[in-house]
Amino acid sequence: MLKLGLTIGLLLVGTSTTFAQGDVVAGEALFGQRCQVCHLIGEGATNKVGPQLNGVVGATVARLPDYSYSPALIKANAGDRIWTVTDLRRYMFLPKKLFPGTKMTFWGQRDPVQLSDLVAYLQSFAADGTRIEPAP
Repeated sequence: MLKLGLTIGLLLVGTSTTFAQGDVVAGEALFGQRCQVCHLIGEGATNKVGPQLNGVVGATVARLPDYSYSPALIKANAGDRIWTVTDLRRYMFLPKKLFPGTKMTFWGQRDPVQLSDLVAYLQSFAADGTRIEPAP
């Protein structure tokens, strides 16, 4: 029975790029539609209206010295707050609720599957902008 379960599990996973309970490919498409206007990610990413997002998952909030963060995020940084998967999901769901006073004007992403996809996409980049492949 265990062997059958593993086989079915492998068939369900297939060749999909799954990462952190989300689909990286779907997250990339969403990032291009909703986030790329203000943020960049990947090799050579620079700050725009919002900070570049390389290595954001697991990093300290307001970590980039060359970006002017809102006082709300600077205060979070003073407490050494880390961008966890949970906090990123909460922030992208409704930014002004998690950090009142943030200058991020994004209206929020309410769909839980799309939130997971976006976080998975963000997780697929190291701090230097290189891609991190999901574990098999």
